[in-house]
Amino acid sequence: MAFDNDSKGNDFLEKTKTIFNKLDIQIDKPILKDFNDDLIVMKILNLNNNFNLDDINDKFKQFNKKIQYMLDKKDIIMNDSKNQLLKDIKNDYSILKHITPKLHYYINTNELFNKYSKIIENSISNNKTY
Repeated sequence: MAFDNDSKGNDFLEKTKTIFNKLDIQIDKPILKDFNDDLIVMKILNLNNNFNLDDINDKFKQFNKKIQYMLDKKDIIMNDSKNQLLKDIKNDYSILKHITPKLHYYINTNELFNKYSKIIENSISNNKTY
């Protein structure tokens, strides 16, 4: 049996345990709010079937590392490399923006999006389009 990972899901879980107390049942709980969110995040972040919150955090750390590299090295990276890196970061951002509402109770995304904003502000203030 499977239930959402919220208060109603927990209520149903307890009722089910009471009703089926003598039977051996397997109960699965989603990592995020519900299994639909799990599937969407798993597919978008290219995670394996038995992912956990640490796996999602690791993906966010990878994105964060790429953004931090850009912020730290923006003045010394060659333009072609900088343009490609910024395109990659923008692509990552569009992916992350799509799934962030599904993660906001579980993963702190503020630092990542703040750094992304700095990159965009820097490119605009320098009149550069990457």
